[in-house]
Amino acid sequence: MELKGKICKRISLLIRSRAVGRMEQMRLMAFLLGAALGLFGMPFHFLFNWLGHGMPVLHAISFAIWLSYVVIVGLFFSRRLNLEKSFFSLAVCFQTLTSLRIVYLAATATSAVVPLHHEQVILNEALSFTCFLITCMGMVRNAPTAVFALLVGAQVVGYVKNPAVVMSQFVLLFLFVMFCVWGYAMTMRILFNDATREINDYKQLQNSILDMFNMSKTEMVSLVQLCRTTGNANEVDRKIIGKLTEQTLHNLVRLGQYLSNEKQEKLEDLSDRLPQLTPTELEVCRLVLKGMSQKEIAVATNKSLSNIGTVRGNIRRKLGLGANEELRDGLVRRLN
Repeated sequence: MELKGKICKRISLLIRSRAVGRMEQMRLMAFLLGAALGLFGMPFHFLFNWLGHGMPVLHAISFAIWLSYVVIVGLFFSRRLNLEKSFFSLAVCFQTLTSLRIVYLAATATSAVVPLHHEQVILNEALSFTCFLITCMGMVRNAPTAVFALLVGAQVVGYVKNPAVVMSQFVLLFLFVMFCVWGYAMTMRILFNDATREINDYKQLQNSILDMFNMSKTEMVSLVQLCRTTGNANEVDRKIIGKLTEQTLHNLVRLGQYLSNEKQEKLEDLSDRLPQLTPTELEVCRLVLKGMSQKEIAVATNKSLSNIGTVRGNIRRKLGLGANEELRDGLVRRLN
């Protein structure tokens, strides 16, 4: 378990160091998967002949695929080739050489070896399908289209050379599934690009706002949480307060003093003009004049809806408002 944890940690560090953003990290993981399959899988053919047919030409093509993987992966890790170009090159090189192998099998098939060559064509199409899926996972621009086109081209040339080797219901199924996956991959890439663009726009707006107020993201979130906190003043979360800088706290104090003085002045003015109302009723009047609903007043004063409804009823009774008269309209008329 400890060894597994260390390996996962190293892979995670590699991904974070070589890719920025979720899209790039996902692409890098798909690239590493494809590279591992080619680097460690191809020797099973041209060295050990455990998979595929033992023809020298096919061995040479497998070695050429493996060598291209070594070169491309080496260029990527030496930072001479970026991730998208490395991924595209890997996919196109693999499919070009695999398509060449399909054409060679079709061109060299005699009546005696048609079943064997047909089996090898299906094996290479399975490898092509694997390459295609990994390319779609990486959402590399134009790469799935190139891989699909190369395979279809090889199928057409092979069919012209020897239909019995290339064409079968299994091959048609491969091509149909690849076409459907290709359409899905293209659609997902468009949607993912749109989502990425929206996220980048949001991040730019967020950073602009943070720069405008000279705040960190943590401080801004804490300030919003503090402003949205309901309940009594002594219930304010001290952890939230601790995340604010001294400058922000100083500005909040000044703002609180200003709002408190403004509120007191308005209440005193209402008290002079409506002396029959209690302090609680005056506070509700002040908020009603601001255009707040009964629910908003209940949240602002930390009281229940029924309590605010009772206070509003008392105000209407003391001011002698009619049943069809709005409370705010009645207050405005009496104050003017």
